[in-house]
Amino acid sequence: MVVRYLFLSLIVFFLIVLIVAVVFAVNMSGKKQKDRPVNEIAADKNAAVSDNDGIDRDTGGKKAPKEKLAEDACVRSEQVLNDMSGWLSDTESVKREIDYFYQKTGVQPYLLICDRLDGKGGEIMDDEAENYLKGMYDTLYDDEGHMIFVFMEYAESEYVTFLYTGKAADRVIDGDAREIFLDNADRFYTDSSLSDDAYFAKIFHDSAEQIMSNY
Repeated sequence: MVVRYLFLSLIVFFLIVLIVAVVFAVNMSGKKQKDRPVNEIAADKNAAVSDNDGIDRDTGGKKAPKEKLAEDACVRSEQVLNDMSGWLSDTESVKREIDYFYQKTGVQPYLLICDRLDGKGGEIMDDEAENYLKGMYDTLYDDEGHMIFVFMEYAESEYVTFLYTGKAADRVIDGDAREIFLDNADRFYTDSSLSDDAYFAKIFHDSAEQIMSNY
């Protein structure tokens, strides 16, 4: 009798252990989603909408395409650059990329390379540069569809850039486009593999590509 009782007790004990284990496993499986870190769940939500379909998920709409400036808003000029500092040895390669920028955006650029602007170097104030470039623009053009890019290296490896645009050109060369263009000027300046000609050519070529494909 003692042996049978002990045997039955062991069976009951193992059954209790098994039941407790099953109940514990069920409870734990029900808590998995609740116990996940918040950032992990958020990552899943982001992945669900990151389908690269060009839709702005925050606003629920597509960005308006960037349109080339109308041809009649910018009359082509033969004056496209003035290298006062003697940086360029192959001006034609730079002119080709200036023309490429014009063909892509509808805005014809003018490149001025200098070490002084209105007699001033690094000390020139933004409003002084703007006033000078406004007068320069009015001398060069009768329309509002052009832009002037100034690269002024006033000391060894010390430079400043300015971008002045006509009112019509602002429809294409908006705040984002200006940032793209001037960021490229800064980024490519540190690329030692570029010659001076290639540096300016690359600014116009790559900026045109990025500005018109950024939308």
